[in-house]
Order: sequence, then structure tokens, then C-alpha cells
Amino acid sequence: MDQDIELPSLYGIHGTAADDVWAVGWDGAILHWDGKTWSFVLSETDKHLSGICAIARDNAWAFGNQGAILQWTGKQWIRHLAPKEATFWRSWASGPDDVWAVVENVQTLRVGMASAG
Repeated sequence: MDQDIELPSLYGIHGTAADDVWAVGWDGAILHWDGKTWSFVLSETDKHLSGICAIARDNAWAFGNQGAILQWTGKQWIRHLAPKEATFWRSWASGPDDVWAVVENVQTLRVGMASAG
């Protein structure tokens, strides 16, 4: 990544391998590490993202403010519906159909469904 580019504040990082790492942050920022360089990836949201959970190279989930839930399909990030008042803080997954997120006020939400890809 060019050193002259201003990076956003980042709040979550997770990966499946040394050449498949995701980072998320302010204003919907999503960056991907391919083992050599960081690249910005279009997220389709301007909501602040605070959690990321990478399951496979073609399946990752990002969570954030105002109901932001995004899933990586291997080609693009797609949005999933969630209550707009929900603010997600952290996420965890044991597999593609078992994804969890912690919602503000210590609630949990299971969002893992069959992969969208």
C-alpha cells in the first residue's frame, strides 16, 4: 500500500492464512492483505465496522454500527438485514453455518446461514 495513503482507524482483524487477512474500521473501511500488500475493498456501506470473522477465502463476515452485517462471497461484500438500532462489537464463527456476533448491551445474535456464494 502506498505510504502516502491515509489509513482509516481500524477496529477488527482476522484471517484464514498468512495471505488472506481482513481488517475493518471507520466509515465502512475494509482492507485485505494478500501476503504482500494491503488493498481497499469496496464494502457497500459507510457504517463503522468493528468486527470481522474470516471463515474461508470465499466467506467472511463483517459487523458494525447501525445494523451493519456484510458477507464476503469471494468476489464482493453483500449486505444482510439487521435491526438498524443494533451495534455489533465482536464476532466469532466455528464454520460457515455457525457465525455469532455480540450486540451492544451484551446480547448475541446468530447470523450464520448457508453461504451466499
